[in-house]
Amino acid sequence: MDEARPKQTDPRKERIPLGTGRQKLVTDRFLNPGKVQRWINDDPGRIAQALEGGYTFVTDPNAKVGEGPENQRDRNTAHICRGVGSRKGGGTKKAYLMEIDRDLYEADQREKARAIDETERTIKRGEIAGRKFGTDGQYDTDIKIEHGISKGS
Repeated sequence: MDEARPKQTDPRKERIPLGTGRQKLVTDRFLNPGKVQRWINDDPGRIAQALEGGYTFVTDPNAKVGEGPENQRDRNTAHICRGVGSRKGGGTKKAYLMEIDRDLYEADQREKARAIDETERTIKRGEIAGRKFGTDGQYDTDIKIEHGISKGS
């Protein structure tokens, strides 16, 4: 007469084996079209820099407050956050989910690429920090920069 018994469901969460790779800061619940999101640590000054750069907090007033990774928010605000480590003096380091308009993000990426390109041009000219390579005996060959994976590997 086992058929008369209701089926028992396992109340445990889905098991994730220890040591397996998993993405801890992934969320698709708060995606906002036209925005680019990133997790920003609450290191001293970092959140202020993000706000000055045009980022805003992703919020959810219905998110729970607590230790669990899902739907967590700051205790005093509706800002979505996750614990990402420990602080030197104790306490939890948090990362906040923030977003920026896609056009501002893309402009920032172009500016970063421009700065990298200029550094590479300087290196290719054999200069760095105003000094010409080879004048101090350290570098006496041509400098080459190759992008991508070497075909000889």
